[in-house]
Amino acid sequence: MPNITKRTNKDGDISYRIRVYVDETGTGKHIMKSKTWRPPANMRPSTAEKEAVRLAAIFEDQVKRGLIAFDSSTKFGEYAKQWIENAQIAPKTRVEYVGLMQRITLAFGHIKLEKLQSHHLEAFYRNLAEDGVRKSGSNAAAVKLKEVMIEKKLSAAALAREHTDAPKIKRKESKYLDDKQAQNFLELLLNGPDIRVKTAFILLLFTGMRRGELCGLSWGAIDDKNGIIHVKCASQYLPGQGVSEISTKTQSSIRAIKAPQFVFDILTEYRIWWNQKKLCYGREWKGELERLFIQDDGKPIVPDTINYWLNKFLKKHNFAHISPHSLRHTFATLQIAAGVDVRTLQARTGHAQASTLVNIYSHAIKSAQEAASDALESMLIPKAK
Repeated sequence: MPNITKRTNKDGDISYRIRVYVDETGTGKHIMKSKTWRPPANMRPSTAEKEAVRLAAIFEDQVKRGLIAFDSSTKFGEYAKQWIENAQIAPKTRVEYVGLMQRITLAFGHIKLEKLQSHHLEAFYRNLAEDGVRKSGSNAAAVKLKEVMIEKKLSAAALAREHTDAPKIKRKESKYLDDKQAQNFLELLLNGPDIRVKTAFILLLFTGMRRGELCGLSWGAIDDKNGIIHVKCASQYLPGQGVSEISTKTQSSIRAIKAPQFVFDILTEYRIWWNQKKLCYGREWKGELERLFIQDDGKPIVPDTINYWLNKFLKKHNFAHISPHSLRHTFATLQIAAGVDVRTLQARTGHAQASTLVNIYSHAIKSAQEAASDALESMLIPKAK
């Protein structure tokens, strides 16, 4: 936390000294960085104190990230560029942010960082809602991404979300299959001719993995003996760079998932097909990484291929539209219905926070609680004769 000291000189002028301690060498020895801010003469004392806290947070973020020594003339665009270059985000996210920054920079990139206020963001959000912006392709997801991106950079600036009139994105109920639909989906899969499609979606349905995690699986992650699948990384595609391995979404996403024997029987069948492909291509085989889901020559598939397989499968069987992520939601929903507690499910799905599960699967948790309540009632309260 930054240290803020309010000072008053002999003439009654107020200033704030901001100090931040940082370990620049990694030796445990902290070095002090400081700056002084003087509020305008007409600024109310309560406002000045809040502004000092805001500027202290900005200064702390700059120091800890090792960014350039910004001064009062630094503009938001300059700060944002440095933030994107230093932020710990996935490569694909970085590319998206760079693209979105073009619009954000036009809106207030020219504003000095220390002068940026919540009303600038409010004006930007209102502009996003205008008809002309909608026609240019801005949808709820894009608006939300812009909001998140700005807030990540400005969280250090203490522009609290509750003080910004950001557009409220209505949370949509996650699509998932109920038990009957899941049984039908599984039956169609098992009767299908494509072993790759069958294996991919059975894994998603029975493990709750994310699409990128599925594509990042290698044969070394499959522990047949103990019935465990290890999720250690994910796969991501970037235009011009191809498919690459990235870390999982969060540290908690690195996990070991216990799967039923049925899943490993399917994997055994799939590995026969995989080895046949490898034998067929011989020296032309490109599967050095031993990824499970591959192109014919062994190269890792692009994650979007999973969507292509699923859409083709759904269309063929006239099945209601779902996404690969819907199978993750199906897994979690059916687990809750089966009585799996939230903490166990958190470990199985790799969510960083149990509260996220509670928010996303409130429908399933409510239903499970009602069922538990009814069960207790039938157990303890005698039925009238």
